[in-house]
Order: sequence, then structure tokens, then C-alpha cells
Amino acid sequence: MIARPTSLCALAGNWQGEMPDGGAMTESKLDGWRLLYIDGQCFTRNGMPYKGVRHIERALALLQMQFDRPHFLDGEFVVGTGIHTLAQTKAHQDSGWKGGDAGTLWLFDTVPLDRWRSDDCEMPLYERKKALGGAIRGMMGAPEAWELGWTEGVECPVKIVPDQWAFDRGDVERMALDVWARGGEGVLVKDAESLYRRRRSEAWQKYRKDISLRRAA
Repeated sequence: MIARPTSLCALAGNWQGEMPDGGAMTESKLDGWRLLYIDGQCFTRNGMPYKGVRHIERALALLQMQFDRPHFLDGEFVVGTGIHTLAQTKAHQDSGWKGGDAGTLWLFDTVPLDRWRSDDCEMPLYERKKALGGAIRGMMGAPEAWELGWTEGVECPVKIVPDQWAFDRGDVERMALDVWARGGEGVLVKDAESLYRRRRSEAWQKYRKDISLRRAA
């Protein structure tokens, strides 16, 4: 029997120093709120609708046009800069949104919407992220991007989270140290061959300062 999804999105476990065969796709872990784009609306990972993100919704509607069918989009919504982005993001959603739209959406994954619903997308992560990058480039080259001012100096509110290849434990630890030095939360270690599944798994693993690693054998 196929297990029913237990979440609206994929969730990460804690990294303990293990690496997938051949290395891992590693991303900076942004300190904001998870944002899921489903059927033209932005939701938290708990299914609550976002407010004060109309600028992001406009951009995502344009991004959707770059795909051949509706897509589910997964990312991190961040308000502000520096080491207090989580507090700024929470304040915006709690009450600050009444002052207007704010924040940037950093996307890191996408799945065709019908495959997200059935939780059976067979496309590996590296292909999904390649498709996401292509869609974002198409969005930035669309005539609407000029109308929104993105080619004239207005910052696009939707970006893709960059990734680096880590071949061993030392690579991940060096990346984490660099992120921490810049005030970031940590890194995500992802199996590039992994499938998107709406549950917590070891395919994605987070590494923060408060996570103690097992000793290397």
C-alpha cells in the first residue's frame, strides 16, 4: 500500500554527516517562512494563506506561464536582510502586511500540480531544479517583466536558491561555516536524485549550529 502524504510539502531531517553516493546538492538555508504556491495562491506549510504578497503572486502567475501545465512551487518567503529575517518575516505576516506588500520568495523546487496532488512525481531533483531555472529565465525575458520594471532596476520578488555541489562531509561543513559567518541559518544537503514526496525524509537534510554531528568513523 502506498503511504498517503502527511504534509503539504517535502520536509527535511537533520544532517548527521552522511553523504549520498557521488555527493550532494547543497543550498543555503534561508531563515524565513515556507511558501507554497498552489492553484494560484500562496500558502504556509500549514495551509494558511499569505497576505501582503501580491507582488509575489503577480510574479508567480507569470512564472506559471513558462510551464506547459500548472505547477506547484516550493520556496522560502523572506522579509528583510541580515540576521533577523525570521523575526521580520513573522512580524510582516502577523500585522505588518497591513502596511503593504513586502518580501522576496526564494524558490528551490517545483512539481507539476497534478503530480503534487497524487504525490507521485518521478522527476529527480536535479531535473526539477533545471526546469525551475529555465522557467525563471523565461519569466525574466517575457514582455511583462519589462512592464513590471524588472529590466529597469526594479528587483524581481521571485528568485531561485543557488546550489553548490558538495562531495564530502568537509565540503558541507565549510559551506555551513561560510553561511554562519554571513549571519545565515545553515545549509540544506539534498540528494540530487531524490523524488519530491510530501513527507519528512532523509532525501533533504538540514545542518544548523544547533545540530550535533555524529563522529566520523
